[in-house]
Amino acid sequence: MRRGLALLVVLVAVLSGAASAATPSPTTAALGDSITRGFNAGLVPFRDAPSYSWATGTEVSSAAQRLQSRAMFNDAKDGARMRDLPAQAARAASQGADRVLILMGANDICHGDVAAMTSTARFRSDFESALRVFTTRLPDARIEVLSIPDLYRLWQIESDRLLARTAWRFLHLCDALLTRAQSTAAADLARRSLVRSRLAAFNRTLGEVCAEYVRCAYDGGAAFRTRFGQADVSSRDFFHPSKSGQQKLADVAWRASVREPAAGR
Repeated sequence: MRRGLALLVVLVAVLSGAASAATPSPTTAALGDSITRGFNAGLVPFRDAPSYSWATGTEVSSAAQRLQSRAMFNDAKDGARMRDLPAQAARAASQGADRVLILMGANDICHGDVAAMTSTARFRSDFESALRVFTTRLPDARIEVLSIPDLYRLWQIESDRLLARTAWRFLHLCDALLTRAQSTAAADLARRSLVRSRLAAFNRTLGEVCAEYVRCAYDGGAAFRTRFGQADVSSRDFFHPSKSGQQKLADVAWRASVREPAAGR
């Protein structure tokens, strides 16, 4: 009996070791902008708070934590646009990342007025350039891409609040969408519609380009469809996710992480 029990213990240990070897803890790198940096989600106002980041935070149940990452790097930069993603990808490659989390694109809409929005063609070209960095320098890394959250919904849920309109007017966080927030003039309605259309085009582009790469997985628009409420938005700038908003993004990322990468090259 003892001999049989000893053999069973050895077998369990061997199988456990084999499972651990088959699914090693990854080195995870997060790329993006101020959302991924956790801006305005922490205790200090108007500062980055990466410990609250959906991607690599420790104050929320972040994607990297749930992946049991052995190392976490937050390579996102405040104000970054898709044109900055190739450089961030190169940094992740230098860190030897096995898993790369990407949330990028809000600033391609919000870095000026509506005329300054990045074109869809330029957005696609920059994203393709970033993914080529991974295929050449990190060919085995798993790339996980979140859709851009619904900025139009942000306007819908916050535009009736005087504090929100005041913050938007003075901080100029997304003039393309949020300027003259209560105006019903035809020009302002058309401007918001154009922003919404460009956002949809950007998310389609993320999905189309990602599908061409065998190691890339897109969330299928899950982050865009997430219903953020006022509690999920910072009460300091009424734009960036609060701690609870960061947690919602982390939940989306985790659900997307268990999907198989799309077929492609």
